[in-house]
Amino acid sequence: MKFSLIEYHKHMLGDRVRLEAYREAIKLVVKQGDIVVDIGTGTGILAMFAVQAGASKVYAIENSSLATEAAELIRLNEMSEQIQIINERSDRVVLPELADVVISEILGHFGVDENMAYFLNDARKRFLKEDGIMLPSHLKLFIQPVSAPTTVDRYLSPWTNDHFGVDLSAVRPMALNKRLLLEGDETVHPLAPLFMIADQDYLDFVKPTAVYNGEAIIETEGRFDGLVGYFASELTDGFILGSSPGMARTSWRPSFFPCQTSLDLVKDDLVKFTLKTITQGESVFWDWQINVERDGQSLYRSDLTEFELRKEELLLRKNSTFPVLNHRGAEIKLVLELSDGNRSIIGIAQTLQETFPDRYRSIEKARETVTTYLGGNMKT
Repeated sequence: MKFSLIEYHKHMLGDRVRLEAYREAIKLVVKQGDIVVDIGTGTGILAMFAVQAGASKVYAIENSSLATEAAELIRLNEMSEQIQIINERSDRVVLPELADVVISEILGHFGVDENMAYFLNDARKRFLKEDGIMLPSHLKLFIQPVSAPTTVDRYLSPWTNDHFGVDLSAVRPMALNKRLLLEGDETVHPLAPLFMIADQDYLDFVKPTAVYNGEAIIETEGRFDGLVGYFASELTDGFILGSSPGMARTSWRPSFFPCQTSLDLVKDDLVKFTLKTITQGESVFWDWQINVERDGQSLYRSDLTEFELRKEELLLRKNSTFPVLNHRGAEIKLVLELSDGNRSIIGIAQTLQETFPDRYRSIEKARETVTTYLGGNMKT
């Protein structure tokens, strides 16, 4: 798990366009002696930029196990006195003072993907001074009808009626229920101009769960494969990052919302669309509906979603549910109860094996489970 986090942040740290824009924006807004909060600090690099800009104190909040590495990097850069790492979700943190600036880099490929609105609403309300600054300050989302044959073929090519002589086409309808990301070498062909579906100001309340509506008149005939989503994030005056056409390329990639079936469109066809966000924990899922009209008559409808609600999630939403642990829950409960500082890892594994002999035939397997359950939950 930690290795994948490090790989992810390595990718982000290699994005010079993104980092240079953040560094310059932070230098512009953070003043000598400022108190700063960094939401989702990751490796702590933005927190360190804030100290370099003059911040006297930075509360760097990180919910993942990477907080340990961030603290070490901050110590290595001799900033431990100015930066305090807090290993917790930001909405559960209570700070001793208000901040002059709240910094965050929890932008997803379509801007709001990491439940950004929820966490920034909370941060603005509880962490920021009345005259404080949010960085980023604004976010715009755009949608455009496109022809994207390369993207569709890449993703759907296995799900045909003749894949190495085997018919896999029954999976195709389900496979379409997924927002895709354009690969670096893939191009799309716009059929209509960009349509802005959102303009969010993070000094104001932004709905975490939102419905975005729009429409576009087709100007270029062609095969309609779906909608491409772009974003533009204004860090502060003069510093804008994102995935929109014409912007400097970053590691963010445009999002592609496919149609259930592709169809040929002609000039003046009308494409109406509705995108809905569904928040689940720290994640955001998408529903998207597309309607095409020609000469005032309905021509086509597509309705897809990437959100699949499990029975367990339905039960957790009900306050009246009386929860009972399953086998895995019972194992986790046992491991956590035994982790009281008086037993070794191998001792806990032996008890786990003795308690669940049918599930753990070897002590090695039991030990592997113990270390998995304790990962990120153990004092170091």
